[in-house]
Amino acid sequence: MDNDPANAPEMGNVNLPLAMNRQQTEVFELLRGLSTEHDKFHEWYQGAIQVINSRSADKLAQAANSIRELCDKLPDRIADIPKFNSPVSAVKSLQRDFLDIRTSTYANGWKDKAINNALNKLLLRLEEIFRLYNEPPRTARFKLALTSSDLQAEFMSKEHREARDDTFERIGSFFQGVTHHRQAVDESEFREELELFESLILNFLTPCTAAQQHELLTLIAGAPSPEAISNINKLISHKGANFVLFFEKLNNPKWLQFLDQQGHFSNLPGPELSRDEQIGYRIHVPLITLARLAESAPQEVANILVKLKLPDNPRVGDQVLQCMAKIRDPACIRQLRPLVTQFGENPLRTSWLWIQELLKTWTEAQAFSEVFVIIDICLVAAVDLLNERSPDFDTWRFQEIDKDILNQLAPKYPFEIASSVFKALCRWADRERRKYRESELSDDGPFSDWHEDFKSPQPSHRGLEGTLAIRLFSASEHIYRQGNPSRIDELDKLLRSNPWRLFQRLRWQLYADFPALSLERARAEVLKRIPALNEIDHGRGRHGYEFAQLLIAHAKQHGNAFLSSEEVEQFVNVVFKGPVDKDGNILEDYKEVFCRKQLWPISSLLRGEQLAAYRVLVSESLGVGCFPLRPAAFRRYSAIAVLSAMFLSAPRQARSRLVLRLQVESPCPLNAQLHSSCPSWRLSSSQLLTVRSL
Repeated sequence: MDNDPANAPEMGNVNLPLAMNRQQTEVFELLRGLSTEHDKFHEWYQGAIQVINSRSADKLAQAANSIRELCDKLPDRIADIPKFNSPVSAVKSLQRDFLDIRTSTYANGWKDKAINNALNKLLLRLEEIFRLYNEPPRTARFKLALTSSDLQAEFMSKEHREARDDTFERIGSFFQGVTHHRQAVDESEFREELELFESLILNFLTPCTAAQQHELLTLIAGAPSPEAISNINKLISHKGANFVLFFEKLNNPKWLQFLDQQGHFSNLPGPELSRDEQIGYRIHVPLITLARLAESAPQEVANILVKLKLPDNPRVGDQVLQCMAKIRDPACIRQLRPLVTQFGENPLRTSWLWIQELLKTWTEAQAFSEVFVIIDICLVAAVDLLNERSPDFDTWRFQEIDKDILNQLAPKYPFEIASSVFKALCRWADRERRKYRESELSDDGPFSDWHEDFKSPQPSHRGLEGTLAIRLFSASEHIYRQGNPSRIDELDKLLRSNPWRLFQRLRWQLYADFPALSLERARAEVLKRIPALNEIDHGRGRHGYEFAQLLIAHAKQHGNAFLSSEEVEQFVNVVFKGPVDKDGNILEDYKEVFCRKQLWPISSLLRGEQLAAYRVLVSESLGVGCFPLRPAAFRRYSAIAVLSAMFLSAPRQARSRLVLRLQVESPCPLNAQLHSSCPSWRLSSSQLLTVRSL
């Protein structure tokens, strides 16, 4: 028997552990608090320390066995982690039984054979083996138990978590191998691994101390150095709370370069599949630091941002957009163009939570080129998010952007705003078209009459598309008011590039509002439509509100320069051939109303027989007492012009009935309205007094 006390050391009083450094003492006290009557964790650990300090020939294997026992038993004490049961023996017995069942009952194969009782029991055993395979092994149990106590570990990057998991796996394999003499190590290497094991225990099973927080804040305030970086890494590598605290408190831009070199800002987290197979998105904690320093250190932050590879993670995209929104230096903003392009490749990489702040900041910095690129991208995102999950980019947010940003930019940069909004509306129209079969759509689809007119506020039930339509018209008005012929031509080509009827109606309204700048375009539109003016189809022959306004405005301002006598005659002749439905059938019951509605916008151009025929239609309509009109604005404005024209064209004996109609259509004083809507049409003093007295 070996009586050398060095090889069989006295354990002493466990309350006063011997030969332990500060870290080991902290581990001993922690394990003593976790010990039970059956599992004396602190004694196992103390035994390992004292054995290492002995001269026993097999001391490393003996110490490793105590540490391995700690790894096996601690998880049961600190977390509810399933125990590991090796499936090897179960698989071996299953193999024998499987061969017996196949030989006795299924020798000719499995196809079309019923599952008998023996095979059923075997399958149930196989199911149990699958469960065993899914249970965590020893090392994984130890890791799960320790990390379950660190509630902020999920905020660590995937790379940090993978590095942490590799550490646990290496530690477990190391002590397992040394215990079974499968791994030859020297005492120095063993002590290094033991020290790492101790630091893991302390990091995960003790809360952040005031001393650790003070040390972190002191390191943050100082200049980065190899020693400081090493100390930082020790504090944040295995403890999520310290990791989050460091990046939340870091306000020293001198650290950014070193953190960037260590990869803290690369490998941003993408979508992750949870245990219940749901897709989840995590933030990237180091980006918190970039958002804090972006305003005070824009160049350093921009240098990091421009290198990022954006994942398809809207939470990370929001963080990056927040960083960008805080950069006010125009040169740094221009430097971020490649990052802006990445958002353009997939606008759903962010929920656009920070878009208002970004556009406001960059507009104030006069980085207009980048502002227009971002507007292009975010408007597309606004449309695309209508198809996605509950739309983060909601209508209200876009209305705020329209009011605060687009409205501000449109007077000075109308073409750029019009182009961006036009693209978004085209995308919205394509989205709507995909809801129908091709045979259900006309060339100018989808349906656009939800937008009654371009000058009235949108109904509350209309969404993004209504705000876009109003903004496009407003920006287009600015282009016309500036009077630049080349820009007007560019706008016209832009609006003609998509056949959607909404854009056609918008052009007609512009021609109506700016007849001095649009004569040739308006003439071309009318001449193109003349052959189909007998068709009742709203998209081809029948006038809509905007086209009727175009006819009134140009006939009034340009007379026969707008439509020559021959063209007016052709116009009238085609109208009187209608109305014709899509199958070519004439609708006789609707003929008088149809012809009257088609001709009244150009009634000031009618002469001779044309005017006489029109007067007959007007006279007959007065007896009927109805004149269908479409939108509310049409009723407010156009009815006055229509009825005024009818008044002048009607036989004298029919005018008293027309005055009654005027009273119904507009009970307010009409002198100014009649004169402004049709100044070339003059009522006699007695007639005007009659109207004004209503």
